[in-house]
Amino acid sequence: MNRLPIRPGYCAYLTLCVLGLVASRARAADAPALPLHERIDGVIDASHVGPPVALAGDAEFLRRVSLDLTGMPPSAEELKSFLADPAVDKRAKAVDRLLESPLYARHLATNLDIMLMERRVNKDVTAEEWQNYLLQAARENRPLNQVLREVLSADGADAKLRPAARFYLDRGAEPNLITRDVGRIFFGRDMQCAQCHNHPVIADYQQSDYHGLVAFFAPAYALVRKEGGKDQTVFAEKAGGDLTFDSVFVKNDKHLTGPRILGETELVEPVFPPGEEYQVKPADNILPVPKFSRRAQLASHVTGGTNRAFNENIANRLWAMLMGRGLVHPLDLHHPDNPPSHPELMAILADEIVARNYDTKAFLRELALTRTYQRAIDLPADQAPNPEEVASTVSELKTRTDSLTAASEAAQKEYAGAIKDWYAAETTLIPAAAEHDQALVKHAAVGKKQADARKAVDDLLAQINTREDVGKTLAETAAKAQEAVKKLPTEKDLAAAAQKFVDRSNALIAEVAALKKTSPDKAAALAKVSEELAAAVKPVEAARAKALPLRDLVRQKEQVVLAARRKTAECKVALERHKRHLERLQVFAQRETLRGQAAAVAQGLVVSREAVAQAQKMAKDFEPDLERHQTVVKAADQVRLGLEKNKAEAQAAQAAQQKIVDSVVAALTATDAARQQLPDDPILVEAAQKLKAKAEELRSVAAARTAQVDAATAEAKKGADAFALANQGLDASKAEKARRDDLVVVAQKKLADEESRSKALESEIAGATEQLATLRSNDFDVAQLKPLTPEQMCWSILKVTGIYDRYRQAEEAELNKTKPLDEAAKNDPAQVRARTLELEQRTFDKLKGNVASFVTVYGAGAGQPQNDFFATADQALFAANGGLVNGWVAPAGGNVSERMAAEQAAEKAAEDLYVTILTRLPSPEESADVAGS
Repeated sequence: MNRLPIRPGYCAYLTLCVLGLVASRARAADAPALPLHERIDGVIDASHVGPPVALAGDAEFLRRVSLDLTGMPPSAEELKSFLADPAVDKRAKAVDRLLESPLYARHLATNLDIMLMERRVNKDVTAEEWQNYLLQAARENRPLNQVLREVLSADGADAKLRPAARFYLDRGAEPNLITRDVGRIFFGRDMQCAQCHNHPVIADYQQSDYHGLVAFFAPAYALVRKEGGKDQTVFAEKAGGDLTFDSVFVKNDKHLTGPRILGETELVEPVFPPGEEYQVKPADNILPVPKFSRRAQLASHVTGGTNRAFNENIANRLWAMLMGRGLVHPLDLHHPDNPPSHPELMAILADEIVARNYDTKAFLRELALTRTYQRAIDLPADQAPNPEEVASTVSELKTRTDSLTAASEAAQKEYAGAIKDWYAAETTLIPAAAEHDQALVKHAAVGKKQADARKAVDDLLAQINTREDVGKTLAETAAKAQEAVKKLPTEKDLAAAAQKFVDRSNALIAEVAALKKTSPDKAAALAKVSEELAAAVKPVEAARAKALPLRDLVRQKEQVVLAARRKTAECKVALERHKRHLERLQVFAQRETLRGQAAAVAQGLVVSREAVAQAQKMAKDFEPDLERHQTVVKAADQVRLGLEKNKAEAQAAQAAQQKIVDSVVAALTATDAARQQLPDDPILVEAAQKLKAKAEELRSVAAARTAQVDAATAEAKKGADAFALANQGLDASKAEKARRDDLVVVAQKKLADEESRSKALESEIAGATEQLATLRSNDFDVAQLKPLTPEQMCWSILKVTGIYDRYRQAEEAELNKTKPLDEAAKNDPAQVRARTLELEQRTFDKLKGNVASFVTVYGAGAGQPQNDFFATADQALFAANGGLVNGWVAPAGGNVSERMAAEQAAEKAAEDLYVTILTRLPSPEESADVAGS
C-alpha cells in the first residue's frame, strides 16, 4: 500500500511542537543543518495523515510560482521552454530566474504596501514617494527588519526617510489606531478589543499588553511646521510617562504601565533630572527631540532579532505570501488558542529569518523550493479503505487529551496566581507613582514660571542691547551731523535734522537707563523662581526614590508572570495542536470507516441486485404454470357448466314428462270414476284401457327420464368435482406465484434500503472528504487554492491579453532609439540590469493607472485586512461588461483573441487559448467547448 503510515512516535512530535524553539536551536549544535526547504518538508511530512499528495505538474508549478513571485503568469513561450527543459533542477532555476526579475521587486513592494498601509488614502506622503521607497528597498534586497525599523522610527523630518513615516502620518498620528495596527501588522495580534478590558474571547490578549504598547505612541503627536516655505506634517514625540488604565468591567481596578513590548517586561527607561528630558525641547515650529525616544527603542528592540512575536509574525506573513495561508491563520490572530499548524516549524522559520538577516529573497526562495509549496491542490486518489490503520493512534491520542488538558489548566492556575501577585505589587506602586507624577507636575509648573522669568530677563537684555546698539549708531550719526552743521552753519534744515539725531540718541540713553533700573528686579525674580525650581526637584527625587524599589518589585513579579505566561502558552499550544491533529485523525478514521462501510454496502448491492434479478426470474418462470392452471380451471368450468346444463335439461325433460304422466293419470282416474258410474260403457272401458296403456307407456318414459336425470346429476357432480380440483390447483399456483412475488418485493426493498444507505454514505463520505481536504490543506498536506489580489488580476489580464508585452516592446524600441546601448554596455551586466529596470519602470508607469479600477472592485476597504476573497455583483458586471477589460480582450496586435480568430483548427485555437490564459493544455471537453463557441 502506497500510503504514509501514521507515525507511532507522534507523542514525541507533539513534544517537539511544544519545545520547538529549544529543538530548533539545539539542532544547531549537531551536524550541519539541512537546507531550510528540506527541514520544512521534514516537519510537514512528519504530520501527514493518509496517502501523500503528488507534486503539481510543471505547468501548474510554473504558473503558481510566477504569480507568487512576480504577480504575473508566465508567457506561452516561457511555458513551452520550461516544459521542454529536461533538467532535474529546472524548478530551482525557474525560482532563481523569477527572483532576479524586476517584476519580483515590484510585486514584493506591492505586497509590503498592502501589508503596511492596507490601501489607505495618501495624505502626507504621496503614493509615488511611498511606493518608490518600498520598491528601492525591494530592488536592493534590503533586510526586511531594517525597512520595518525605519517605518517604526521615522518621524518624517529626514527627507530621505520621510516616505517611511507614512505609516504613522496617514493614520493621523492617532495613538490607538497606530497601536492596533502595530499590534496586527508587526506582532500578528489584533488587540483592539483589549483597549478597555481584557479581550472577551482571546484569553492571551491582556489589557496590559495593549496599554504597554500604546505607551510607545501616547507621547507622539502630529506637528505641522514650515519647511521650505510650506506646511509639513511630522510625527513628533515628547518625553513619555506612565499610563494608568482600568477595566470597564471591574471597579477599582486601576493599573499602571510604562512602555512594554509584547512578550517582554516593561521597558527600563533612564531617569533624567526634571526638566532635562530633551535634547531639543518642544516649541512652536520646532521638532522636539527627547533624550530617550520610546519609538526609537521600540524600533530597535522589535527589529533587533530577539523579539519572538515579531520574528514569527514576519515569517508567517512571508509564508502566507507563497502558501496562500499562514502557519497561523488569520495572520493577525497569533495566540495560544490559535496555535501554528506546526509549532516546531514556526520556531524554525522564526530562527531562520533572523539567521538570514531578514533576507526576504533568500527566505522566499527556500519556501518556493519546498515540496510543500509545490504540491498539487487535489487530494490523492483513494486506496482500499483501512480504518484500522489509525484506530490505535486515535485511541492513544484520546488518552493523552486529559493529561494535556490537566497540564494546561495547572499552568493557567499558576499564571493566574502570578498575575495576582503582580497586581498586588502594582497596587503598592500606584500611589507612589502618583506622588511622583504630582511632584513632576509641580516641578513643571515652577519650571514654566522659571522659563517665563528667564524669558523676561532675556527679553529685557535683548531690549537693552538693541537700544544700546541703536543708541551707539545714533550717537555716531549725531556727532557726524553736528560736524556737518558746523561746516554749513547756514543750512537750517541740516541743523534741524542733526538735532533730531541728538534728541533721539538722548531719548534712547534715557530708555536704556530706565530699562536697566528694572533689571535687578527681574534678575531677582529669576533667582527666586530658580531657587523654587531647585527646591521642586527634591520632591521629585524623593518620590522617585520611594517608587524605585516598588517599581523594581513590580518588575520582578512581572518576570514571574512572563515565565508563567510562556509556560501557559506552551501547554495551551500543545493541547490545541493535539486537538487539531486528533481531529484530523478522527476525520480520516471516520472517512475510512465510512468508505469501508460503503465498500461493504457496494458488495451487498451486487448481491442484492442479483437476488432481485433471481427473484424476478423465479416469479417470471412460474407464470406459465399459473397460466396452465388458469386454462385447466377454465376448461373444467366450461365442462362443469355443460354438464350442469345437461342436468338441467334432463331435469326439465323429466319434469315435463312427469307432468304429462300426471295429466294422463288424472284422466285415467277421472275415467275410472266415470266407469264407476257407467261400468259397461264401452267407450269408457276403451278409453280407460287406452289411458291405462298410455299411462304405463308414459311412466316408462318418465322412468327413463328419471334415469337420465340421475345420470346427468352424477356427471354434473363429476364436473363440479373436477372444477373444484382444478381450482385447488389454481389456488396453489396463485399462492406459489404470490410467494415468489413477495420474494421480489423483499429483495427489492432490501436493494432500495442498501441503495439509500449507499447514497447516505456517499453524502457522508463527501462531507468527511471536504472536511479532511480542508484540514489537510490547512496543514499544508495539500496546496491551497489562492485567489488573485486585485493587482495580480490586473497585471495578469494585461499580460495574457498581450497589452503588457506590446507596451514593453514600444518602450524598449523608444529606449533603443533615444538611449542605445553600445556593445560594451550590452556586455556589462550592471548596465544591462539597469536597462531592464528602467524598461520595467517605464512600462509600469504607462499601465499603472489601470490598477485602481481593479482595486476599487476587487479590493477590501481602506484600512481593512486585505487577505480575504469575496465575490460581488459589481465584480461580475465589471468583468462581463466593463469597457476596460473588453477593450483589452478585443482582437488586436496579435493577441490570443486575434490568433484564435485566424486559426482554422479548433483544437489549436483551444490550445493557444488555454496555454496563454491558464498556462495549461485544455481537456477534450474544453476543446469541444471552444470548437462549439
